Amino acid sequence: GWFTYFAIESYGSLAVALFWAFTNASIDLESAKSSYGLIVAFAQLGAIFGSTLATKASAFHISFLFVLGGSSCLLVCAMVRGYEIFFMIPAQILPAHPSENTTQQSANKIRSN
Repeated sequence: GWFTYFAIESYGSLAVALFWAFTNASIDLESAKSSYGLIVAFAQLGAIFGSTLATKASAFHISFLFVLGGSSCLLVCAMVRGYEIFFMIPAQILPAHPSENTTQQSANKIRSN
């Protein structure tokens, strides 16, 4: 009862904040102008279909809704990972071992500037 209530309420609050933090960190201003409307539209559709599904909870049984909710959490994780892979920015070339010549390289950079 109470544990389920707090888990669901905490997830709802944190998921929205984490989603927008990730979105703002990974989308530039021009892309944001064109895509935020679409994101909000799908969020509204999700709210409509989610609340409709919740009102029919007696027909689906609570255990099915828990499995559906857990599956949607895993789906979100998979979608974020897919986004990271699809839009990956090439990493800078780093030395094989971070401790290798980093002090000397830093000193050389400071001297050259």
